[in-house]
Amino acid sequence: MKNSISSVLIFPVFLLLSCAVDKTVGTGSETINCLAGSVLNPDKTPEPDAVVQLIPESFDIIKDGPLPSSLIDTTDENGTYSFTRIVEGGYTINARSSRTATAAIITDVNISKDTVFAPDAELEKTGTIRIVFTDNITEPNSYVYIPGTSLYSMIESGNNEVIIESVPPGVIPEILQSWTDRDSSFVIRRDVEVTPDDTVILANHQWKFNQRIYLNTSPTGAEINGDIYEFPLLIRLNKDNFDFGQAGSDGADIRFTKPDNSFLSFEIERWDPGLKLAEVWVRIDTIRANDTSQYIMMYWGNDIAQQESSDTAVFGTRYGWAGVWHLAEDAPDTGSERLYKNSAEDANHGKDLVLSQRKEDLIGQGQFFVQAKPLTSDSIQIIPDMIPVYNATTVLKPQYLTVSAWVKIKKLDGTISEILSMGDNYLLRLVGEGYFHFVIFSDNGTNTTCNDYSLSLADSMWHFIVCTYDGSEVRGYVDGVLRSTVPFTDGIGYGRGADFVIGAHGTHKVSFNMDGSIDEVRVSSVARSEDWIRLSFENQRTNSQLLSFQ
Repeated sequence: MKNSISSVLIFPVFLLLSCAVDKTVGTGSETINCLAGSVLNPDKTPEPDAVVQLIPESFDIIKDGPLPSSLIDTTDENGTYSFTRIVEGGYTINARSSRTATAAIITDVNISKDTVFAPDAELEKTGTIRIVFTDNITEPNSYVYIPGTSLYSMIESGNNEVIIESVPPGVIPEILQSWTDRDSSFVIRRDVEVTPDDTVILANHQWKFNQRIYLNTSPTGAEINGDIYEFPLLIRLNKDNFDFGQAGSDGADIRFTKPDNSFLSFEIERWDPGLKLAEVWVRIDTIRANDTSQYIMMYWGNDIAQQESSDTAVFGTRYGWAGVWHLAEDAPDTGSERLYKNSAEDANHGKDLVLSQRKEDLIGQGQFFVQAKPLTSDSIQIIPDMIPVYNATTVLKPQYLTVSAWVKIKKLDGTISEILSMGDNYLLRLVGEGYFHFVIFSDNGTNTTCNDYSLSLADSMWHFIVCTYDGSEVRGYVDGVLRSTVPFTDGIGYGRGADFVIGAHGTHKVSFNMDGSIDEVRVSSVARSEDWIRLSFENQRTNSQLLSFQ
C-alpha cells in the first residue's frame, strides 16, 4: 500500500529530539509512545505550518469526533512534527497545507512502545470521490466517510450521489456508509486509488456486504507459470464462505469487481439457498502467474438489484468458445430440443435424450448416462439452430481445437464409452480398462489417436480430460497433467458425419454409448495452453487451493 510503514526508519537526530519533547497532553496511556516525521512539498522542500493529524484507523468523524487536540500538530520551519503519549494501535497520518492547497495521507501506521519515524508526507493536489447510487436516497441521517480521516459527506434525501472533496492522493483503504442513529455501517468500496486533480467515480448499488476472493497461482496454489487471459473462474459458495441469508433468493444481487471497481461478467450455474450451495463462473481478463496477491471483490445484499447473470458474457464465441454445456439441467424426458443449454451462444443446445435424473455433484450437477441401446435411449444430441445461423456444422468444426469434460466411471470390462463425438471427425472416449482415446480424422482418410494406456480412469473418481490440436500435434491431459503427445499435420476433416453427441457416438454406433457420469463438456476453437488447462483443473476440482475468501 502506498506510503504505509511497518518498521522503524532512520531519521535525522533533530527529529528524535523533537519527538522526545512532550508537546501534547496525555491521552490516558501511561506509556510514552512517540511518532515523528516531516511534511514535504512536491519539490521536496519542507512545508512549515502544515496541519498534521494522527487519526485512529477506525475513526468516524461523525460519531467519534472531534479529534482530540493531542492528535493534531503543526509543522515547524523544518517541516517536522511529533506526537507523544500515544495509545498503542493503528493510525493514519493526514497532512494538509492551506497555503498550497495540497494534502498527503499515510496509512497503516502502527504505534507500539517504541519511537516510530514516519515516512515523509509528500504533499500533492487533492482529488475527489463521487459515489453514484442506483436510486435516490430515501433514508435520513445517512453519511459517507473515510475511516482514519476527518473526511465525510452527509447524504441528502432525494439525491442519488454523494461527493467527498479534498481527498489526499493515494490508496484509500475503505469508504463506508453509516447512519447517525444506528451503529451499523457497510463498506462501499475498498482500496480506492485517488489521483491529484481527478475525480474517482464509484458506481455503487448499495450492497451491504462484500468480501475479497484471492487467487493463489503460486506453487502453494495452482502453480501457474504464465499469465492467463479471459479465463472463466469457478467460484463455489457454501455455508463456510458465504451467508446465503444475506443475499437474494436467486442471487440476483451478487456482483463481482476488480480492485479498480470495474465490474466483471459472471454466470450463475446454480444458486440453491436451501442447500447453501452455489456455483458461479466469473470471467477474469488477466490471471497473473505465480502470484498470491491478486483478488476480486464480491458484493451482495441489495434488495433492488436486478439479475445480471449472463452466460455468453463469460463463454461467448469471441473468447474462443464453440460450445459449453454445464449439464446442470434437471428435467429429462421432456422432449425439449433446447434443454441442455450451450453457454457459448444461444444456439446448439442439447436435445433431451437422457433417461436418468441428474445424479452426480461436481460442478453444480452432472448427468449420469446408462449404456443402453439404441442411440436415442440415453445421450444428449446437439441440435443445430437455424436462427440465428449457428449450427453444429460450422461452429463446432474449428480448424484448431480443445475438447474437455469431467468423467466418472466404474470398470469398463473392455467396452467403449463415448464421452463426446462430432461424427467420425473428432471424438473423445474411454476404452479397455478405462484409458482415454482422442481421435482426429482428416479429409484424406488419415487419422491419429492420442491416448495413455498407463493410466486407467475406471476408479469411480472424477477425472478431468482435455485434448488439444494446434495444427501440428495432438495433446492429451488428465487432471491437469500432460499424458500424451502425437504429431499430426493433416488437419481435421469434417466429411464423416455431422452430429455432435454427448454420451454416445455421432454416427449412431450404439455399442459405444457412455456408461457413467459426465459434467462440464466444452469445445474451444483454439488450442488452450498447458497453463490454461492446469488452471482449469486446479480451479474446478474439489478441495482446490486456488481461491481463498477474506
